[in-house]
Amino acid sequence: MKFCRIIFCLWLLVCFFPIGIHADIQLPSILSNNMVLQQNAKVRFWGKARPGEKILVKTSWDHKKYKVTALANGHWELMIQTPAATSGQSVMLKGDNKIRINNILIGEVWLCTGQSNMEFPVARNPQVKWKTGMLNEAEEMKDADFPEIRLFHVEHQLAPDSEKEDCVGKWVVCNPENLKDFSAVGFVFGRKLYKELSTPVGLIQSTWGGTHAESWTSMKVMENNLLYADVLKQYSKERVSREKDKCKVPATLWNGMIAPIVGYTVKGNIWYQGESNSVRYEKYQEVFTNLINSWRKEWNQPDMPFYFVQIAPHYKQPAGIREAQLKTWLSGLENIGMAVVTDAADSTDIHPRNKVAPGERLAAWALAKQYGKKIVYSGPLYKSMKVNGGEITLDFEFAEGGLQTPGNEPVKGFFIAGNDARFYPAEAVIDGSLITLSSTYVSAPVAVRYGYGTFFRVNLFNKAGLPAVPFRTDTFSSDTYYRLFADSEIRRFPEAWQLDHGKRLYFGYAQGVGCCAMLQVWKKTGDRRYFDYVEAWADSLVDDKGEIHLYKKETYNLDYINSGKVLFDLYNETKKEKYKLAIENLIDQLKKQPRTTDGGFWHKKIYPNQMWLDGLYMASPFMARYGAEFNRPEWIDEAVKQFTLCHQHTYDTKTGLYYHAWNEDRSQRWADPETGHSPNFWGRSIGWWFMALVDALEYIPQDHSGYADMIKWTKELAETLSKYQDKNGLWYQVIDQPSRTGNFPEASVTAQCMYAYMKAVNKGYIDSQYRAIAEKAFKGLCNKLLISNSDGTLTLTRCCQVGGLGGKPYRDGSFEYYIGEKMRDNDAKATGPFIMGCIELNKYYRNRNDRKFSTTVSINEQIKCNTMKKEQIIKSMLFLIIPLLAISCDGNGLMEYEETALMQGDVQQGLLNDGTSDNTCMVNLNLFTKPYFDYQYNTGDHVDECFVYIDNQEDLTRCLYPQSGKNVKGNFLIPFGKHRIKLNIEIDDGKSYTYPIELCNALVTLKNGEASTVLYDRIILKRADSSFTNSAFTVEFDVDFPYTENNDYTLDITLGFYDETYDDGSSGPYVNGNVSVNTYYQWRSIFEPARPTDIDFVLGIVYNSTQKEYCYKGYCEQDFSIDRNGMAVNNVSWHKMVRLPNGDDIGYKLYLITGIWAKLQSNIDTMIGETEVSWYSAYYRVEWDDGEYSEWYPMDELDESSVRIDATIDYYPNIEIVCFNTKEIQDAYASQWGIVP
Repeated sequence: MKFCRIIFCLWLLVCFFPIGIHADIQLPSILSNNMVLQQNAKVRFWGKARPGEKILVKTSWDHKKYKVTALANGHWELMIQTPAATSGQSVMLKGDNKIRINNILIGEVWLCTGQSNMEFPVARNPQVKWKTGMLNEAEEMKDADFPEIRLFHVEHQLAPDSEKEDCVGKWVVCNPENLKDFSAVGFVFGRKLYKELSTPVGLIQSTWGGTHAESWTSMKVMENNLLYADVLKQYSKERVSREKDKCKVPATLWNGMIAPIVGYTVKGNIWYQGESNSVRYEKYQEVFTNLINSWRKEWNQPDMPFYFVQIAPHYKQPAGIREAQLKTWLSGLENIGMAVVTDAADSTDIHPRNKVAPGERLAAWALAKQYGKKIVYSGPLYKSMKVNGGEITLDFEFAEGGLQTPGNEPVKGFFIAGNDARFYPAEAVIDGSLITLSSTYVSAPVAVRYGYGTFFRVNLFNKAGLPAVPFRTDTFSSDTYYRLFADSEIRRFPEAWQLDHGKRLYFGYAQGVGCCAMLQVWKKTGDRRYFDYVEAWADSLVDDKGEIHLYKKETYNLDYINSGKVLFDLYNETKKEKYKLAIENLIDQLKKQPRTTDGGFWHKKIYPNQMWLDGLYMASPFMARYGAEFNRPEWIDEAVKQFTLCHQHTYDTKTGLYYHAWNEDRSQRWADPETGHSPNFWGRSIGWWFMALVDALEYIPQDHSGYADMIKWTKELAETLSKYQDKNGLWYQVIDQPSRTGNFPEASVTAQCMYAYMKAVNKGYIDSQYRAIAEKAFKGLCNKLLISNSDGTLTLTRCCQVGGLGGKPYRDGSFEYYIGEKMRDNDAKATGPFIMGCIELNKYYRNRNDRKFSTTVSINEQIKCNTMKKEQIIKSMLFLIIPLLAISCDGNGLMEYEETALMQGDVQQGLLNDGTSDNTCMVNLNLFTKPYFDYQYNTGDHVDECFVYIDNQEDLTRCLYPQSGKNVKGNFLIPFGKHRIKLNIEIDDGKSYTYPIELCNALVTLKNGEASTVLYDRIILKRADSSFTNSAFTVEFDVDFPYTENNDYTLDITLGFYDETYDDGSSGPYVNGNVSVNTYYQWRSIFEPARPTDIDFVLGIVYNSTQKEYCYKGYCEQDFSIDRNGMAVNNVSWHKMVRLPNGDDIGYKLYLITGIWAKLQSNIDTMIGETEVSWYSAYYRVEWDDGEYSEWYPMDELDESSVRIDATIDYYPNIEIVCFNTKEIQDAYASQWGIVP
């Protein structure tokens, strides 16, 4: 019994006095040596001790004694008054034990919080890909020794369940070594404060990349709040399985990395976050506001300054996230401000390396608002707008002294719109703090946008050099993808016959696909202009007798039937008899259509005894609708019959897919001699079949004998195609061989399947679970193949231009044939289904865009035009022959080049106002950039701007901005007669690039009516070292504009960038050389670690017919990482493109010479020393483009400071090199690479 009482007493002790509570005073890690305390404030001290323990705290600055008694749970806290800024202070704590905190500074303390852009370190971390180090890292490090700046870095700590009492971290003095992994933005901010205030600064970094605001918000704020319901569900601890996503569990970082430091008295917080909330930007203002208010409440500092960085322009960051941040700033919250970094963005890197801009701009807010400095702390902010006729005038705040652009260049980034909500680029004129905007395309503007998009280039600043804040004045509702893309097509192709890059007025099936989509947009929106667009085309094609322009019934081409689908809506809406007659005309063709022996329609007369999947889409939905709307049920029967026969002859039971075509008599070379099938499953043909099924089913009665079979085939195909959708949501050109070399995701089949899946779900033909497949396809198209253009239009890329069988030249249906067909942008066979699919999905536009890289590149794109009032349209229409460079893969990995010509219609937009003087003419100036090589770099892209001077008259000066190889135009009203024209062309706007090109040629051609005159044709720029670096050049010529009845002139300026050729005139394919060098060596008797390693590269080729060599040189400098054993491990990568000479009998070898050495900077005896490393052994291997590696080979030649390898070229090799400087190191580290010495 006594023993039991003892046990019971021990149990009580354990329960009421937990093991973690003991006699010693315990302090959180943030209360430690080297800390900075906020000056002139009551700062919080807290910790743990034995319950009831009396604690005495004594401060050195006023020698006061503070007393506190630990509570029953062991916690204690007290508030201590701090003096003005000072240094060299200490605090003594005494209880059951003593603690002394030394080297304390009294000054300004700021939190530095957020996700990766705040976490982004000063120095590059080679172990973490995105930590590339701030711009000018070496120079910044020279300005990094600040004993009175202290850094506290809260280490990563997840706490999904509850708040932690402490974190891991320590205060350190700011110096180059301690600063390497500290926040670059935080450091720049603190450095600026220190230099301006001459006051100690403490910076507390608590950051984690890839996290949303909800991770940093207390659960008390989010629970029972519907605003957070989706995030709490999606990222609940139970649902998150991937390790990298655990930081996204709501409140986990608040609990683990903020709660432990809550109450440490600070002046304020700087915040850089929002990228991970861009997918929910509609909620971000409220989410962010709640975070700010909750932090202030927890710190018991209701007016705690909270300054943040607006997300930089980036191709994956929608305008909505920046707008939400702007609204937060302007919401009326006290002591908040926003730093704008539109001039420090990187289009493809979410982590721009320029961290000086955000850091110093955040500091400007603090210096002005908290420290009373009389400085400008914000860029121009939109204030008000006045409309005067066709112009809008804007007024700005923070524009004292006026607005400006760098070098007084034209203002970029403004768009205006009328009531139709269609935005067009605007010309901008600065007048002090005012800007006046206008556009020839907007006669009655009502709204303005500036820098409103994903990635954009803008250039408006105030006199303090701070960039203007992106904004919009409109409250237009979110646009839909279908409306925006339909409008993009109309702007590209002002008349419907131009859809699919049409060359003439024609009743083409592709135009029919596009016009069917336009009619669907009309039905969805009620906007008559989409109907008018289609009706104008049909009205010009169909005469009063129902005869169709250029339609040849005797060809029995099923493709003609597809465009007939638009005639039903036109007839129903207009009641014009000619449209009904045209429908009957097409039906008459089908009555006489040649057939196979069992009744299947031949695809065309020139393709006898052949049924194509394409033909089912072209004709069968048309027949079914005709039968339903004109009470002709026999045509519904015919439609079902054609589906039945096509299914019977093309369906493959093994895969569940459909062959492109079937040849009854097996006479075609492409036809299988046993089955008559074509060889492959072409993606778009299956897309046509899928669309045909769901479109025709709409008109087939459910009690029809064939209805059940068609539903069955639709369900089976839906199940089958889901298996071939790739991880991004796309389908491939040859649909069943996605991993085969040369195959690629293709836009039209993906758009077709997206549409067919979603329509089938909406109609109830297939289960609703398949909506996820359509959603995935939509996401894949948006992320991988859709581009948001700077003019507000959308472009759909990677569209197969054409595909067929037989014909001349003969198309054999092989895999190589399909992948060799040309690709282009905005093909109606893809854009039409995309628009209709977006209608079925009812998707709203979020301005999300992903750049793409493809092995087949279409350089040319239609000039973007806009529908204008009839009285404004220029009388003449100009057809331009534009070189089109297509690059396609030949199946062996080498690139083959083919130059074609594309006849492109372009409505010239030189608009003459009423009352124009008779002595002036309109000059339409078109600027073309034509890279003759476009695999890794589009050389034409880097023409930054072209200033056009006419007789050096200021009012006739214009600036053109080429974009992505597109054709850019400008319009001039100038007097008739002779003029001197000068073009000042700038490349790369101060950037440096190196391209494998040799020269630039300028060709200027004057056109008027049928006449064409070459005014200028010569080489204007040549670089012997194959590089264009920050170049500018001038083209000047004289031109005469004589008076003619057709007073429209066109100046075509073509800048052709030529790649280099060899001495013998040959020019072969390109090979990418990617080199990765890994070095292992150990420093001995060295007190300071090695700084940089320098590597010289010479990458070249030898070819055996002439034994010539061509070399490409490069140089890299890279910092080391040192492990605990003093081992310096380094990795440096280098990329170079090598041009191979041409010739079938030539054997190629790639060789690489690297001179690798290490330089050591040592402070021993105040002398700077350098040490070079010699190499004991080196090995290389090659990674081919299929991901396979060769075995490791020893270097052919090896000396103390360089290595050389030879490797035969077959594909695009990535070369990996590993070097060891001693045998011991080789033996210790070689096994890590699988190297057997």
